Amino acid sequence: SRTRHLVSNVRIRREGEDILTSAAFVVWRIRRGEVMAYMGQVFHRLRPVDGELKIAWKRACLDLETLKPQGTLSILI
Repeated sequence: SRTRHLVSNVRIRREGEDILTSAAFVVWRIRRGEVMAYMGQVFHRLRPVDGELKIAWKRACLDLETLKPQGTLSILI
C-alpha cells in the first residue's frame, strides 16, 4: 500500500532537560483502490543524548471511534 503523512499544529515546550512535543496528524493509506484516513494527535518526549535529540517516549492517539473498515494500524508506527 501507499501512504501519505501530514503533520500540523506542532507545539514545543521544555520540561527540564527534555523537550515535549505534540502535533496533529493525518495518514492516508491507499490500498487496492481504497483510500483510508487515520487522524489524531501524536506526543513525543525528546531527550538530548551526546549532542543529538533522541525519542525517549512516543504516543499516538487516534480520533477514530472505531477501526472498521480501516483495519491494521502498522502504518502509523
